[in-house]
Amino acid sequence: AIGTHLDLRLLIADAVTYLLPLVRGDRYALLLPDAKGSYALSFGQGLESLEGLRELAAFASKNDEVISDKNVVALPLAAKGITAGILLLGSPEAIVLDGREKSLLAAAADQLAVAVENVGIYEKEKQALARLTELDRLKNEFISMVSHELRTPVASADGYVSLFLAGVTGTISEDQKKYLPIIKDNNQRLLALINRLLDFSSMETGRFSIKKELISINEIIGQARQEVQAGLDLKRAKLTVSLEAREPNFMGDAEKMREVLVNLIDNALKFTADAAPEIKIAAANKGSLVEVCVEDNGRGIEKEYLESIFNEFYQVEPAMTRQTGGVGLGLAIVREIINKHHGRIWAESEGKGKGAQFIFELPAAERVRS
Repeated sequence: AIGTHLDLRLLIADAVTYLLPLVRGDRYALLLPDAKGSYALSFGQGLESLEGLRELAAFASKNDEVISDKNVVALPLAAKGITAGILLLGSPEAIVLDGREKSLLAAAADQLAVAVENVGIYEKEKQALARLTELDRLKNEFISMVSHELRTPVASADGYVSLFLAGVTGTISEDQKKYLPIIKDNNQRLLALINRLLDFSSMETGRFSIKKELISINEIIGQARQEVQAGLDLKRAKLTVSLEAREPNFMGDAEKMREVLVNLIDNALKFTADAAPEIKIAAANKGSLVEVCVEDNGRGIEKEYLESIFNEFYQVEPAMTRQTGGVGLGLAIVREIINKHHGRIWAESEGKGKGAQFIFELPAAERVRS
């Protein structure tokens, strides 16, 4: 019976209903050790004002045995050599215990000690969980606040660079034409990182949502291709697109799905071979699903990492030695977006140096029949 509770008061209250009749008692008290090893009254009924409780508790703890003193019995609750507390049972008349009764109380105290220890472990874990939950909340608030604060000045700087490049401020020199695009590219990269952090914060706080409208995967792929064209040109990468889906439409969020394709193409660019990067995007129907595959000829992924790469902040390369940028959120956000569309995403690779495929499936929109 005493093993069914993880609340200390309920545990002791249940236990004394069985133990008090053994001593013909009607009162009890639980004394717990403090940081200095002294015993102090935690709670009880009828023994709160009795003098000498601490001394009796200390004596019982030191001798590790059931001690009877006039009309009070002390049961040391010891488990694994550690006394978790002392349970006092009181009676209005003198308590006289024979050997069998002492043995019975000692056996009950041993079982109760284990239960009290379990309650202590549970309470510590509950407090640790509460602390971790609070830290997680503070982390999300910090990420959101910092990201918002960073986005404003970065976006402003990007706007002014665009004005310079457009000639609004006057003619710019050849050196300025060379360096300003570099500044703009780095601004765009920083904005992308900030936006990913904001998306991650929304995911963690349950505020991440998508719109539902009829869209075409072919159009999404085309938009994503335009968005990453500068990056493709910079790395002289070859992008091949194959649109074979007979039913390319699905219900979803065009902006979020474009983000999925951009993230997957950017990811492929990061890990493709430097000499001749090749990326292939194929869209096709698979039963009632729209399936998209983004394939590269890059470094590949070892099989033990294929699941982990979708975790938040996960990087296959060590943080201090990796050669690619990013904070490890792109694929986690991609998976969340696909999940919100009731789809699934996974990665395939034959191993290191063999390239990789990122494949996702989405429910196709039902055809409207006349």
